[in-house]
Amino acid sequence: QVSGDVRAPLHAHASRRSPPTEMLSRPPTTVEQRFRRTKHKTNAHKAVKIRKAEVRKIKFTISKGQGPAVRKADSSLETSRVAFIGAGFCAGQPTDGVSHGPSALKAAGLGKAVRALGKAWTEQEITFPDVDLFEVCPDAGLHRVKDAVESAAADRAFVLTVGGDHSIAAATIAGMASVHRDKLAVIWVDAHADANTPSTSLSGNYHGMSAAHVMGWFEETPLGFEWLPEGGCIAEERLAYIGLRDVDAAEARMLRKSNVTVFSMHDVERLGIGKVTELALAAVDPRCERAVHLSLDIDAIDPLVAPATGTKASGGLTQREIIYVCTELALSKRLISMDLVELNPDIDAPGDPSTPPMHGDHPALSAGLSPTVKLAAECVIAALDGSGNAMR
Repeated sequence: QVSGDVRAPLHAHASRRSPPTEMLSRPPTTVEQRFRRTKHKTNAHKAVKIRKAEVRKIKFTISKGQGPAVRKADSSLETSRVAFIGAGFCAGQPTDGVSHGPSALKAAGLGKAVRALGKAWTEQEITFPDVDLFEVCPDAGLHRVKDAVESAAADRAFVLTVGGDHSIAAATIAGMASVHRDKLAVIWVDAHADANTPSTSLSGNYHGMSAAHVMGWFEETPLGFEWLPEGGCIAEERLAYIGLRDVDAAEARMLRKSNVTVFSMHDVERLGIGKVTELALAAVDPRCERAVHLSLDIDAIDPLVAPATGTKASGGLTQREIIYVCTELALSKRLISMDLVELNPDIDAPGDPSTPPMHGDHPALSAGLSPTVKLAAECVIAALDGSGNAMR
């Protein structure tokens, strides 16, 4: 059942993303069940032929000691500067608080932590007009994000854009594609595909359409989005999903017909996060030569671990799994930009400043952080440093 007007146009005042009517695979288990089942996985090292699933179009064979290279270094993509772009855009969905993501991460000490890695840190905040303007002009200032990202990328900085909702991915990917063109690949980590179009979305919320928009699936360009090429800015075969588990029927149908690579949470359980990350990178960059953009939605993580997001879906990635993805992308030496979106500090579990830090916590981060804000900061650090709190 859908609340609000299901016939609503592309605007911010309808319901959330369209409610799920079709899942990619069997319902995922809880975090606790997955931990109990981990010891029973015995075939990860054996030759396994990946079967064709509902949405996947993967043509690799997993073999012991074989498979696509993941950590091929390309020194031309490395940089010692991080450009933080605060993009608290919240007009793509109806929940208050998501605009506070950038300020929460800065207050958490993320800039200090990045400097401790030996990287320069610059900050820029993008302001947006009143949300009500979204009904008149759906862009509502997203072109400012695109321009800021494009400028930072042209200046050869690592571009870190913190939202805000997932609408900003249309702007960040468009900005990165303006600089890297067909040498850009995207890893999209999310519980949702965000692959609806204005004609298929039941809610009209743009944050559930941004992936479709950058792939050129819209039938016509919405008012104000003339800055995004009509045919899209990223080819289907250069985008791979990790962690999907809450997908609308229309999205699933379009994904089946596409060249997009999809790894659902069922795939993560069946293959392991290591193999999924390896195959996702190989799918979008088989020759290990493209620049990689990570679009990370906090709701990809299980809400038991990261509750501060507006569109929760149970059975998501564990804390260790999301850190692993960020770490491996950093170790590939091809990760050049990152979105972190849908973080809503207003609904996070409270932090306790009196709680002593754990061994392995980054010393530059503030004490007593709320759990989702802390994990979001740790994801960024892992994506920049590649340490993953482990010796390598």
